[in-house]
Amino acid sequence: MAPFFELMHVAHIPVWCAERVWLALLLTAGAWGVIRLAEALGIGKQWARVLGALAYCVAPLVVDWAAVSAALVAIVFLPWVLQPLVVGSKTGSPRRAAAKSGVAIALMGGVNATIILTALPLAVIWLLTRQPGHAVSL
Repeated sequence: MAPFFELMHVAHIPVWCAERVWLALLLTAGAWGVIRLAEALGIGKQWARVLGALAYCVAPLVVDWAAVSAALVAIVFLPWVLQPLVVGSKTGSPRRAAAKSGVAIALMGGVNATIILTALPLAVIWLLTRQPGHAVSL
């Protein structure tokens, strides 16, 4: 967050405007992540994926945590934690999928470890429910 707000400060963007741009970027990243996750899972048509992404962004948890963007970052990056694991379980390298997922976890930030720990069980459940062995191309 700091580099973004420093850039806004250097560009002489008012703080209230920078905060809204930051929130819009977070919600856009979250919606895009939901769309990509739905594509990886093969869920619905494109319009249904977009509708699901909008529903994700207006969920009560997201709306409530929008006031504290440090907490919102974990929710925004949750689809990005799962998406590489879903793709990696079908094709590609499991190590590369785990590394991409790890980058998303790192991007969740270090403000509140409890929030990140509450987001990780979905990834763990996904990994535990996959068949062991090499990924098979469908």
